[in-house]
Amino acid sequence: MIDIPKEVEDNIYSFAVDDLSSRLSISNTKFGLAKIDSVLKDKRINKSPTCVFGPDAGITRNFERWKSGFGYGCVIRWPEGFAFPEMKPNSCGMILVRLDEVPSYDDVVSNIVELRDRNLKIDDIEVIWDFGKSNHFVEVYEATESKTDEVEEGEVFALLHTSASEKKHLMYDFDKWQDRGGRWVDTAFGEILTLEGDLVDRYFREYKELEEFSIKKRRLVAEEILPDLEVVSNPTHQGLFDKNEIRLGLYEAQEGLFPLSFNSRLPVYLIRPNSSSEIPKAGEELYSNKAVDLNLLPHGGGYKLSLSESDYNIKPIIKEGNRFFAIKPNDRDYVLSNPSNIPFDYRGTKVLDKVREFGLGEAVVKLEQRYTIKI
Repeated sequence: MIDIPKEVEDNIYSFAVDDLSSRLSISNTKFGLAKIDSVLKDKRINKSPTCVFGPDAGITRNFERWKSGFGYGCVIRWPEGFAFPEMKPNSCGMILVRLDEVPSYDDVVSNIVELRDRNLKIDDIEVIWDFGKSNHFVEVYEATESKTDEVEEGEVFALLHTSASEKKHLMYDFDKWQDRGGRWVDTAFGEILTLEGDLVDRYFREYKELEEFSIKKRRLVAEEILPDLEVVSNPTHQGLFDKNEIRLGLYEAQEGLFPLSFNSRLPVYLIRPNSSSEIPKAGEELYSNKAVDLNLLPHGGGYKLSLSESDYNIKPIIKEGNRFFAIKPNDRDYVLSNPSNIPFDYRGTKVLDKVREFGLGEAVVKLEQRYTIKI
């Protein structure tokens, strides 16, 4: 067993729903952070990465990211001058739009089919329809409760969740980044692809290109498949928010209305975020030392694993460079490497309870689904 350095453990904070998924995410991410810490120490940098898990912290179903030592529902920061592509930023986000009325799903489906046949392009790049993939979707809602003058009860909204599949190679082609000067650094916790110097600037520029495309794609597709609309918000929740900061599932929420989506069985809530200075229960030390001068507003509930959660004790196992986790559901030993192979569901309003508990924001609008499209 390899011990995680104390300075890494001391820089991990959690505001997560306490369940098997979040505990696995935290346990796995310790290894990714320990790799980063090893790279920094080799460069005689006596600072460790900081990781803050938000209310929706949980496993990632992207096995390449998981295998590299990173979970989901967190913000990770590290000293400037480095980039670590294995965290896999992809500029995933959701666009929230206001509509005049509920369009028929038949009309929307027809518009989607027509759009796919038309080979819609952005900057001469053909748009890939991926709104039915994984947890992506198109949904239409009616506001049933509102505590804000910005939204009236009965108003109609739609939400589109997607990423820029067309340009993910900019971030995900590790061989390309190695050819450009990146190095695979061996650590006691495994290899990690490391970029330094000018290559970090290039990596961040290409990410911003990816994000710009993703934002345009969400808006353009919404305008193509839905009738007259008004964009309420179009934020990214998975990507690089600075050269040395990545968010995996969390908004950089300062002002406005941000959708918190669980599953098609539960309402969507529009959250008005509090600024970090207004968060009353998040811990004085955490915010006074500026480990995170940010809001931790989640975009969704995160994954819940369909195993008995009577025992949260998790034991990491390392065998010839391979990382496994031993757990004990139903008082029986269970060893896993890839949590995405375990039956799962999406969490419900426990995540919203955490948002309220830590004063991260206020749920000011309740949206009830009229229909969901995943095609």
